[in-house]
Amino acid sequence: MAEDEDQLHQSVTEFMLGTCRRSASFAFIDFVAKVVTAKTAKALFDNTAGELFTSGSSAEFYIKPVLSCIDDIDFMSSYTCYLAVPDGHILPTELPSHYSHKVEVYAIIDSPRRGYVYLRPLCDLQKNDVGYYDALSKEKGGNVPDFLHGSLKHDSSIIRTVALCVSQQYLPKHVRNNRSLEWQHCIQPILGSQPHGPAITHSKFDMVFCMRCLIWPPQAADWPRRSRSHGWPDSTTIDVVVNNGCDVVRIAHPSCRQDEWVRERQWRLSFSRAEVTLLNSWTTVQQVIYHMLRFVLKREVIWKTDNANKDLPKLSNYHVKTLMLWESEQKPQSWWSTESSVVKLCSSIIHKLCDWVVGKRCRHYFIINCNILDHIDDDASLMIYDSMKNLADVSFLLAWFVKNYVSKSAQCCSTDMLSEDVSTEKLQSMVHSAIDQNMMNTPCHKLSLSLERQKSETQISCFLHNFSFNAEWAQIVMKELPNFDLRLRDYFAAVASLHVAYKISRHSLTESLLDVLWTLLGPCTVVVNDRTNRKLDSAGILSIRKAIKLATLSSARSNALEMLHNEMSKALLHHSFEYRNECTYRMVHVFLAVLYNKSGHCQEVVAHCKQLLNQSFARGQYGLRIGAEYLPQIDESVDVVFALILFYQHIQQIALATTELAFTAELLAQFLYSKCTADRKSVTEYRQRLFLTERPSLGDVLLFKCTEIQLKTSANVGAAVEVGSARADSVSRSMDTGLLAATLELVALEQLTEVRQTTVRELQSGQFPVLNEFEALYAYRCGLFEHCLEMCRDYVVVVLSARVPLNQIYNVEFPELLSLLDGALVSLWGIVRILHPTMLFYTKKYISYMKIFMPTLSLYLMAQCQKKLRSNSVGDTLRKICRVRDILLSYEDCHMDQLILRLTYRSLKLYVADTAGAD
Repeated sequence: MAEDEDQLHQSVTEFMLGTCRRSASFAFIDFVAKVVTAKTAKALFDNTAGELFTSGSSAEFYIKPVLSCIDDIDFMSSYTCYLAVPDGHILPTELPSHYSHKVEVYAIIDSPRRGYVYLRPLCDLQKNDVGYYDALSKEKGGNVPDFLHGSLKHDSSIIRTVALCVSQQYLPKHVRNNRSLEWQHCIQPILGSQPHGPAITHSKFDMVFCMRCLIWPPQAADWPRRSRSHGWPDSTTIDVVVNNGCDVVRIAHPSCRQDEWVRERQWRLSFSRAEVTLLNSWTTVQQVIYHMLRFVLKREVIWKTDNANKDLPKLSNYHVKTLMLWESEQKPQSWWSTESSVVKLCSSIIHKLCDWVVGKRCRHYFIINCNILDHIDDDASLMIYDSMKNLADVSFLLAWFVKNYVSKSAQCCSTDMLSEDVSTEKLQSMVHSAIDQNMMNTPCHKLSLSLERQKSETQISCFLHNFSFNAEWAQIVMKELPNFDLRLRDYFAAVASLHVAYKISRHSLTESLLDVLWTLLGPCTVVVNDRTNRKLDSAGILSIRKAIKLATLSSARSNALEMLHNEMSKALLHHSFEYRNECTYRMVHVFLAVLYNKSGHCQEVVAHCKQLLNQSFARGQYGLRIGAEYLPQIDESVDVVFALILFYQHIQQIALATTELAFTAELLAQFLYSKCTADRKSVTEYRQRLFLTERPSLGDVLLFKCTEIQLKTSANVGAAVEVGSARADSVSRSMDTGLLAATLELVALEQLTEVRQTTVRELQSGQFPVLNEFEALYAYRCGLFEHCLEMCRDYVVVVLSARVPLNQIYNVEFPELLSLLDGALVSLWGIVRILHPTMLFYTKKYISYMKIFMPTLSLYLMAQCQKKLRSNSVGDTLRKICRVRDILLSYEDCHMDQLILRLTYRSLKLYVADTAGAD
């Protein structure tokens, strides 16, 4: 009997871990519902919107179980005109860009109840002309309360937008876009939703209005630094949590709600942002255990105790979450082993929860000495314990999951329903059948997941084109997408980069597009340490700081990304010219000279150096110092100089304690000029400028000596740039963005290749062939024709031998992905568009022109590679083209494929004829 129970444990464990895997895709419409609300409230209803944050179960789970424990979507909305700060903390002078120009600030004051606070009006912050916030004193009249009382005003615009996005996601487009009576009738049930505690509650969503605190609260100061013997959470996750701060929610402690004064003024510290980050760092086993606990306790404890006596305090999902957080921190990773019985792990955790309920003590995970069960009385404690004690028994819990979870899941998976008296053999058979259907072990399910992924990716492109995409949108999407699928965040970033590259190549590089690129590809923040020259900061210095940050990054994952950072830095520096601030001209010119030197554009280096040197001479401006930390790697001579200075500092620490790792801007420009021209006359000018410079740095002197020595020993002095050219005497304040667009495409292809590789690993099998099309396109673009040819040939061979329906497509509906294709295919698409102008409306008639089946694209790339490699054996490729063309005859939506196959076949035949004639 014990052996049968062990086998049941093994089967349930196998079932839970086999069907609750990390979701390969996501419901994109839910994602749109969450991110659109944050941005479109103002656009749709001309009202001020708050920052919207997806919280609760919908953001915490990254697994996709057969039976869900999530009932609705949870939002938190923090207004951009309010801010909470810990009492006594220094007021901020900078706030995130989405904050209002005028912000009311409240001090967080501790209340007698741990975790609950009061908010005392502190002051107003007003954004000044240079973008910083100044504190305005508040006149404290008799009508001003000591503490903020009442809830924040529920902004109807946000509620209406959530109603539109969440509940009406399946409405026809003409209804969604028309503020008609039909539309009003559709969303009226949601607009009638009533406040429930701190939230607006509806059957489809809960929205909690809160006030943002950008600083980690002192009430939780012990959490980041407490000892953790098992390494969870790790230091990176802790840093992310602390940097996100917290929120305050308008709700009083349960035991204080009878006191009218306290009820109106007490707020609760909310760590929802931290919890989402922590739960998403859990292993799959931990997420499965949390899901199982939520599922069973909701049905056997929370619902039943609620129905038994609605007035008594009760257990909630938050208590279960708190217990799981503590267990994750205090248990070693080996305890959460995939070889353990998930039912036994749940039983152990429920036992501890029973002890907490009996003792009426549950420690808050973040705040020390805070008991979140202190409001539970003896009657409620006894009632909860009675409803939960049976669940702690391993045998009872095992039987419960077999009957109420595995059996119902079997029905969802279209397998036989289990009877009451289930045999071990029947359970194992059902488990394997359900896993096969749910875990991509059948071609049918793999096809379903592949189509779902394709739909999600298509909707991302639609999202980019149907909304006024800007940096604010990019920030919201990049923040929310990891809560669904981290791969889709990377896919979005890559496609959005292609979207920007397309706009740059078709129109021009604008400030808005630069902001988007910075959001997608730049570091998180630019730290501003110098507070002395605020006007300088407002007049283009932010662009300069961003450029320096990008140029000095030392951890680029590829050469293409490093090149992209260099091009983005150039663009940001050129953009700073638009502010027409003479104080920054010299700085910008020398940085541009350094960056053009790095990319090997000597004429541009000479032009910017001449511009800087002429300006400095005409205006008598010298002495601008540029520190080593602001410069990318320039030259071996510069590295030698810095190394010597550091060596001197080490040898004579006291004498040279004030020595800076810095160069004077004009002398650095003269060094670059001399390097590019390789002219003895320029070295003479270099010496004269060094003598004229008041108090040159040690780096200036050493760099000049390095240049002088190199010029004397160099035999190659004939490769000088002609200084007298018009290009060297004048420099444009704009840049050629062609290289920026091309580099963006290359980096995007690298990122898309990595994203698709995971999908290939999940779906690839002999019965379900999958090609990493981005890897093939990247290889083709980089001239790796042998690799591209081999990939495409292997894929086509498997497709033809497997005899499965064609499913993988390449979407050419949008220009981003179309631009990655060969020029001949882009031209073919352009001809089709010219011949069929009405195709712009994307009617059903032209759907067949919006996609290319992957075998077709593979054959085209094979043919192109064979021609590039001057191959003499293309007969097999010609035969494969004919076979694929015959297969596609049975498909109705493959007009583009037929055109490409004909083009490919004809080009190969002409190639054969040409090579035969040449022979």
